[in-house]
Amino acid sequence: MVRPGFALTPANAGDIAAICRRLDGLPLAIELAASRVRLLAPRALLARLRHSLDLAAADVGQPSRQQTLRNLIAWSYDLLAPDLAEAFRRAGVFAGGCELDALAAVAVAEPGPETGSDPLQLAAGLLDVSLVTVTEGADGEPRVGMLETIREYALERLERAGDAGDARRRHAQYYAGVAERADEQLRGSGPAHLAALDRLEAEHANLRAALAWSLETTAADPGSADRERAATGLRLVLALAHFWYRHGYVTEGRRWLERAIELTADDGGAPLAQAAHWLGVLLQQQGEPQAALSFLERSLAIWRDLGDRDQQARELNSLGITHHFLGDLDTARALLEDSAAISREIGSASRHAAALTNLGQAESDAGNFDRATQVLQEALAVDRKQGDMLGVALDQQSLAGVSLRAGRAAEARDLISEMADYVASCGDPELLATTLELAAAATADLGEGLRAARLTGAAEAVRQKTGIPLKQPELLERFLAPARATIAPEEWDDELAAGRALNQEQAAMLLVSLPPSHDTLQ
Repeated sequence: MVRPGFALTPANAGDIAAICRRLDGLPLAIELAASRVRLLAPRALLARLRHSLDLAAADVGQPSRQQTLRNLIAWSYDLLAPDLAEAFRRAGVFAGGCELDALAAVAVAEPGPETGSDPLQLAAGLLDVSLVTVTEGADGEPRVGMLETIREYALERLERAGDAGDARRRHAQYYAGVAERADEQLRGSGPAHLAALDRLEAEHANLRAALAWSLETTAADPGSADRERAATGLRLVLALAHFWYRHGYVTEGRRWLERAIELTADDGGAPLAQAAHWLGVLLQQQGEPQAALSFLERSLAIWRDLGDRDQQARELNSLGITHHFLGDLDTARALLEDSAAISREIGSASRHAAALTNLGQAESDAGNFDRATQVLQEALAVDRKQGDMLGVALDQQSLAGVSLRAGRAAEARDLISEMADYVASCGDPELLATTLELAAAATADLGEGLRAARLTGAAEAVRQKTGIPLKQPELLERFLAPARATIAPEEWDDELAAGRALNQEQAAMLLVSLPPSHDTLQ
């Protein structure tokens, strides 16, 4: 591949066999050596390999095959032009590969004669000597990666060169920008939302590496460099919080937010208020509403000091949800009504709809079904006008809950069918799990106990994977218990297990394939 027309002949066969033996038959080592046959004939290559590997210092703690590979990587690295060698070292900071723009932003410190400023030229230069891999990303663009053994060597050389701090700083700042751009798109719907989700999933390893570096501290030297790193970490957590919340990374997000707040608590201001808000939201999502209260109240106090009415409306809404889950419906109602009032006053349709949705849920739990329906229909009209697909789905989900409690299971199931396609495609595991549970309750009430068991098992699997608990298990059990009583225990358990065995995509398809309510036994 490297040298078109190259052939195995009686004249070079012995040298080629000797090269393979010299490299212990290791495929990666042979590939690295073969990349040099563009310039070197097999005999010249063998001579240089023998000399270089014999001179290399052996690591007595490593098996001989690993020593051979390491020495071969060092030999290949030593043949690089200086600017290409620098780019190789810096590329070691990427975790899980990178796109060409990222390579240019991080790996090219000072463009040189070999690399220029073109990341494609840089990638091609390293690919030619097998020090990187290039694959096609989901968007069709090249993605540059390194085998882990080679990456470890690149990082060692980066540390030795004294450039690790600058390379990691560039890396963290680049991915903070990636996260911020994706966050804007995630709050919409349709193709842009899904593209942003795919981008964050593809870059998750790099985002985690950037967070780990940014939020590390040296207790003995909390100087300006550490503050700069912490500021980058704060940018990252604020940009990723919505992604963690909606896409099943609540435990991981909570850990990073706690760390960011610990490092930036003295700075105060809007960034701290945002971080406290999101930590409160994730704590509540994990079933810890009491712990969430202090962070949400802290955030609200900061927004009041800053005079930010929009953020006050959001925080009052979050506090209302939290008091609802704590069982204090009167306080929840008052907070949500305050949020709705401020939202109307400042003309924020999205905040207004969110407050109404949560107020409708609280009224439903209080048994005020007519009031709940009225409020939720108002929220639904606003969300439809705004084109907020998530808001529409949450309103329909809440209306299905009201219908179910009011004894109208067929109506609830029809509402669930209306929202099923969006729920299946949006990638929000909590929305999926809650909708599966509502579908299970409605299906059980309509006489399909076995289908209800499978739906319940699918919801349990989603919740177990994401660490998001069911907040009102007694409501689901109220509908499942009568259905379970009419079915043989082993049949129920088999269907429950079948649902638990489904992954998130299969669980979503189970929801989409739910038949209309008129096809069920009533």
